[in-house]
Amino acid sequence: MPFATPMEFSGKQLISNLQEDFSSVYYIKSGGTYHVMTGENTEKLLYQLQPGWFFGNIFPGDPRDEAISVYALDRSEIWRIPRKEYLQLLASDPGLASYILKLLGVMHDYLTAEIGNLSFNSCKTRLMRIYCSQVEGASLSEDGKWFCLDGKLTHNELAAAVGSARVTISKLINELCDDGFLRIINRRSQVSVDGYNDFMAQSANT
Repeated sequence: MPFATPMEFSGKQLISNLQEDFSSVYYIKSGGTYHVMTGENTEKLLYQLQPGWFFGNIFPGDPRDEAISVYALDRSEIWRIPRKEYLQLLASDPGLASYILKLLGVMHDYLTAEIGNLSFNSCKTRLMRIYCSQVEGASLSEDGKWFCLDGKLTHNELAAAVGSARVTISKLINELCDDGFLRIINRRSQVSVDGYNDFMAQSANT
């Protein structure tokens, strides 16, 4: 805390461009972030982070040259820590160093799974995974047959996450509605409880 500058961001507000910002490390105090890698005329949603995570150039070595932009997921409080002070803390506090290594291990496992997801699963399956990932903590419809998702990702954001075109996402959402896996009520997505359970059971067996 003595080294941090608290900052507040609204949802979808740019926090940092990691390709240009080598001087700071960030800690998520509340809210969350989503991290987007940009390329030539395209972008890919890499992951989302929740409170307790650090991001930025957290490695002790030279800063990495990555075309990653970080946005606030919701209203968020982010602590900005000068990288010099962060590295001093990392060197002097074994507990902090162990925590950072734990976070990097979790991220490694996630990105490894995501590579497999992109390599072996169809766009439709990847889209279903995104919807299923939002089920945790969701409320149930009155009849108990649908998970009412709080998050509202646009078709462009879903396309970036899946690695596909917006028109493809629109087509796949219609297919998922026809399949009974998904429905849209008042512009909010709802996932079938039976569809979710079937999908998760199939995923566990593959």
